[in-house]
Amino acid sequence: YQCIELIPKNNKDDFVKVEVHINKANKALEVIKMLDKKGITTLLVLTNYQQINKITDDSFVFNKAKFKGVT
Repeated sequence: YQCIELIPKNNKDDFVKVEVHINKANKALEVIKMLDKKGITTLLVLTNYQQINKITDDSFVFNKAKFKGVT
């Protein structure tokens, strides 16, 4: 797997680092590992990751017609 290590810029955050593990062969997200300031490690293992192949630009635009009454 390929590991991407994320370290917060702000040391006031609860997390010391987050590691994202990606399968090299199929580029699927497999593991998210979070280490907090207390030394506690949280491990999220994704066993049934399904990638959406087609995401259109309108997926990221708020459509008022779909949510009447929301301004």
